[in-house]
Amino acid sequence: MCKNDDYKKKIFPAFGMQFKDALQRQLAVQRQLHEQLEIQRNLQLRIEEKAKELKKMYDQQMKANNSRNSEITSVEVDSENTLFRSKI
Repeated sequence: MCKNDDYKKKIFPAFGMQFKDALQRQLAVQRQLHEQLEIQRNLQLRIEEKAKELKKMYDQQMKANNSRNSEITSVEVDSENTLFRSKI
């Protein structure tokens, strides 16, 4: 056996342990990233749902405002017609 073989026997087990440790850490980080992505995905869905609700509420309010504005306009027109009627 030469010195090179002794060197390999000492170095490779240490390298193997470091490699294994690095892989385990990488897997742990990947798990955490996956969990964060799931949380972000769920938040994004909730935000989109709330945006739909807000849009619906806004549209309903605009419709109600337009309805009131047209009622007010028709009342104003009727008032003007009443004021300027001739009494002949």
